[in-house]
Amino acid sequence: MSPSVLLTLALASLGVLYAKCEHINDRPIVGILSQESVESLKKFGPTYIPASYVKFIESAGARVVPILVNQTDSYYKQMFQSLNGMLWPGGEVDSLFKSGYGRAGKIFYELAKQSYEKGDYFPIWGTCQGLQLMSVLTAGKNILATMGAVRENLNVTLEVGYNKSRILGNAPDEILTALKTKAVTYNFHDYSVTPTNFSNSEGLKDNFNIVATSQTDNGKEFIAMMEGKKYPFYAVQFHPEKPIFEWSLDTNLKHDEVSIKTSQYLANFFVSEARKSRHRFVDPTTEHKYLIYNFEPVFTDPLSHYFTQVYFFHPKQH
Repeated sequence: MSPSVLLTLALASLGVLYAKCEHINDRPIVGILSQESVESLKKFGPTYIPASYVKFIESAGARVVPILVNQTDSYYKQMFQSLNGMLWPGGEVDSLFKSGYGRAGKIFYELAKQSYEKGDYFPIWGTCQGLQLMSVLTAGKNILATMGAVRENLNVTLEVGYNKSRILGNAPDEILTALKTKAVTYNFHDYSVTPTNFSNSEGLKDNFNIVATSQTDNGKEFIAMMEGKKYPFYAVQFHPEKPIFEWSLDTNLKHDEVSIKTSQYLANFFVSEARKSRHRFVDPTTEHKYLIYNFEPVFTDPLSHYFTQVYFFHPKQH
């Protein structure tokens, strides 16, 4: 083969690699959904996002935009078109269906599904309450069971096929071993989805795979990790953000090295998903207007035994 032909083939290969690389977004921005403040936090502001979720996303190389509740549909559509993914945090809203948190989450959930059918990638991650919201939206009804897993560090049981899942398919052995044997998942939830309720829901069975389950200290089994079969939706019932960024002595949190590595693995995974999205703001000025950097977190510990720092918002209609 002549040198000129070899050069042509080499340039063609580089062109293919470049074409693939240009679809990777190395400046991802993730929206984090706010929610109505619980009683102990209302004196600071009507809605909030714990700073640990912001740091969780930032630690994996993404920026954050807070998503305000009780806004117009046009605001949510604008944010969807501008962001590269979304995180639904844990909490305790009064109603997953009627709250501003639930309404906004549903809008993004439907937009993400519609866009995926058109070849547009928008991942959603749910933590704790976020898994619960993802479950009831998919099931079309409340299928949550009382669990009472509060301040519990638990192991997980990996389901058959976990090694083919997106979320754990490439996980190092150290992370898999930690999940199974080192009790690195921190749980703080009154409700969850049982495997039985999952199996009894056609919507959940058709759209999600169970990746892992856990058992409470009282022996109640619940879904610990799940992911969409088709859509880039991921949810965990435990709190991967807390071991790295929450420090209250009242929470029974573990801060050992393997817990931190496991949490960081999950943050890195989700942000890697966000990098597949090519959404963006219309211009840098608009982007800067919405970034979390426009807000200052409040140091709430020891005033609150749950969060070390919290962002508060006084939303106006957009």
